[in-house]
Amino acid sequence: MSNTVDDELIERLRDAEGRAREGLASEDDLGFLIECLDQDDPHVLRSVVTSLDLMASKGLGSPEAVDKLIPRLLGGDVMTRSLAAACIGRLATFSIFREDSIPVLISGLDDESPFVREWCAHALSSLARHGVLSHVALTPLIDVLQDDYPRAREWASTALMQMAMQGVVSTDAVPALLTLLFDEDEDVRTWAAKALLAMSHDEEAADAIFFVLRRFLSSDDDEFVKAATWLLGEMAEEGVFSEQFLPELLANLDHSDPLVLHGTCVTLSSMAKQKCCTDDAGLMLVDLMLHPDPKVRTAAAWALGIMAAMEHPTLNALPIMVEWMEAGGPEDRKVAAFSLGAHALYGVMIPEALPGLQALLMDEEPFVRMWACTALGGMAAEGLGRREALEDLNRLLDDEDEGVRENAAWALKGLKALGLE
Repeated sequence: MSNTVDDELIERLRDAEGRAREGLASEDDLGFLIECLDQDDPHVLRSVVTSLDLMASKGLGSPEAVDKLIPRLLGGDVMTRSLAAACIGRLATFSIFREDSIPVLISGLDDESPFVREWCAHALSSLARHGVLSHVALTPLIDVLQDDYPRAREWASTALMQMAMQGVVSTDAVPALLTLLFDEDEDVRTWAAKALLAMSHDEEAADAIFFVLRRFLSSDDDEFVKAATWLLGEMAEEGVFSEQFLPELLANLDHSDPLVLHGTCVTLSSMAKQKCCTDDAGLMLVDLMLHPDPKVRTAAAWALGIMAAMEHPTLNALPIMVEWMEAGGPEDRKVAAFSLGAHALYGVMIPEALPGLQALLMDEEPFVRMWACTALGGMAAEGLGRREALEDLNRLLDDEDEGVRENAAWALKGLKALGLE
């Protein structure tokens, strides 16, 4: 194609861009635009790459387009370079890519323009999903974690997360990613955390993360303590945890900051799901059920319920649960029903709970009705029953919720075994 820009070419480019914006572009448009990438005029190139990017967002593209876009990453104005990187990244999300683009994209991470750095990191994150990035990309991406531009930091974190999910990990990323947990930009904080969680499934990386989190937990700065507690909980949810942190976490149950207390209770819940808990934790959580902050009280109660469900019940919690069940609000009844049910399944109960549990069979929340049935069934299995509950349990056999129906049937079976018919 001639490099002379004429009115006919400009008109065809406008038409192609219009169709691309409306999602009506064709393979003929794609071929025409790829041919136009040989043009030198910067205005033409911006129009061409803009249209290709719009088409790529709809999954229309080809490896030949990537071949022609790669040189545009190396030269031209900032907008052309940025759009070329964005287009390569978008095409990669539709499995249209060339591995030849990787070294060029990595070099783009050092571009003078923050927008080029952003879109090169974005493109590398898209390529990482296909498992085509090697350890060569790690150091440049780790360097971008300290970029002045937040979007570049965000996409570098995302790329490292994608690489970790493919088993490509470097512990050198851990300090920088942990620092980004305190970044002023919310999206940066979010993707840095996701990258750390993905990396934590690598044993060496998990050890590196744990090493720093231990220092965070012992810090005098509450923000470090909160961040460490939160990340430990998120890691435990994914099955990555260490019992070595229990002493520090239990010590934090005496903290003065309600946010630290709440976060610690949530983290202990997550660890309890992995059967990582102690009697001392149960006793301290019972004390927190009397804390003036409602979020702390509720988080402590949920932790106790989960511990009970994991065969680690705490008898001292039950009188408070009964009080919540009878006089508390909707969230109090919800957690009380769950905790009493979880305790009853393992033979830990108090007779005083029976009237309140029967009342919960009428609750509007299916979760509450289900766990009230569970509690009554567990208590019946241990010889404790209430004839007055039979009518309500029989009614729940036709409940709209399957879990309620199943647990009501189980509770009725237990009560009938006691001769309460």
